[in-house]
Amino acid sequence: MSTGLQTYQRLLKMSKKKLIKKETMHNEARERFSSRITEMTSTVSNDERRYSEAKERAREAIPISGEKAISEALEAKLIRCEILARKSALALLRANEFYHNAMIHMTRDAQLGVQYDAKKLEAMIPLDLRKPIIDSMVGMKIDGMFDPLVDEMDGPPLPVIPHRFTLDSKNEMAKEIELAGGVEVFAIGTLNNQGKIDSVEIVCRGNQTSVPAAVSRVEPGQVVIHNHPNGVMEASEADMQLAHIYKERGIGVAIVDNEVTKILWVVEPSEEVIE
Repeated sequence: MSTGLQTYQRLLKMSKKKLIKKETMHNEARERFSSRITEMTSTVSNDERRYSEAKERAREAIPISGEKAISEALEAKLIRCEILARKSALALLRANEFYHNAMIHMTRDAQLGVQYDAKKLEAMIPLDLRKPIIDSMVGMKIDGMFDPLVDEMDGPPLPVIPHRFTLDSKNEMAKEIELAGGVEVFAIGTLNNQGKIDSVEIVCRGNQTSVPAAVSRVEPGQVVIHNHPNGVMEASEADMQLAHIYKERGIGVAIVDNEVTKILWVVEPSEEVIE
């Protein structure tokens, strides 16, 4: 508080005319900050409402579309970052408002010749101002900003959807692998007009290291999919030999893990036959 006392000592040495001018200046500044605080408080309130609505949309979208759920969760994440930034700004605005308010009181007291000490200055600081300042420092921390969007869901983590699988086809494939006891399965995937696998048909089931390949049942433009129970996304020699045959027929080849969270495209399907 020594700086505050030094400031007050300087005020005591000023003429009444200068003190009145200084008081007017700080009054005007306080009004500007007070007005901005009112506007910012309203904005934060609206943002918190938008955040709640975005979280609710994300939760509702989970059983319907994983992509939409992720999109809504990202929107909620962005709004939450905006709220943190605005709350930090709000704390700084309040600190500035307090400063100008304190200067108004000191200039008035200086005109009256009131004596100050450290305790009197400390008593001028509102207790509720300390928490916003601390919150502002916490709010500006961005650690974990790109963590999984679990907070925006208020529930379990979002399903991981491998590239070019729809959520339904991903779940169907994973379920069939589980029902087969985790062994290799051979499936035929059909692509939608966005080039994503939106349906799968399980044709064969094998063991932990191999599965029969139903070459004749696959049409050009479709995708043959099989899983590697060990989770290694690397085509074997047998996979590569069959992949060469499928490639000549315009058939795609993909390898997934048992949870269908990882995918390796060995051969791209022929784009000409995708409707």
